[in-house]
Amino acid sequence: MASGHDAHQCVDGDELLIHPSHLKYDESRRMPYLVMADRLKTFLNRGERPVALFILGYSFGDEHINEALIDCLRSNPSAACFTIQYDALSRCPAAVRLATENSNLSVMAKDRAVIRRREDGWLMRQTGDVAALAEIFTAGPQGDGTDSDAPRPCEFEIGNFARFGDLLRLVSSTVGEAR
Repeated sequence: MASGHDAHQCVDGDELLIHPSHLKYDESRRMPYLVMADRLKTFLNRGERPVALFILGYSFGDEHINEALIDCLRSNPSAACFTIQYDALSRCPAAVRLATENSNLSVMAKDRAVIRRREDGWLMRQTGDVAALAEIFTAGPQGDGTDSDAPRPCEFEIGNFARFGDLLRLVSSTVGEAR
């Protein structure tokens, strides 16, 4: 070969064209994925301080990603992963299974959540909660004949990216700090 960029080679006076194997394409497509998986592992395995990872809309359908994520969460108990689903929790069975097995993986769906391995529906009180959390939750109707401050069902409205930003602002503010 005359240079490293030549795809032609001469053998016994005949020119040959060298093609990469069919595996070359697949391997080159996997490289960005492997780099991103390594970055995720590096981030979650930082043991010097707690880390939090927020994931929006991941279905937990890729076992390679699931394995990397769960291995990191198990090896770093101070890491926390919050996954936010746009739909009902029943539509996320793989996420629910993993969250019930791993206390530092929380799955928050529109109607229910799994937090610290416990699954339950969203509830809020009329006084205080509704006003404070209006950016994130929509309160359901109050039941007939119930105390006005009794908890009532609500929906987690984080499917709207603007509301997700509101959530990040809310959880990152300190007591007494303006939101």
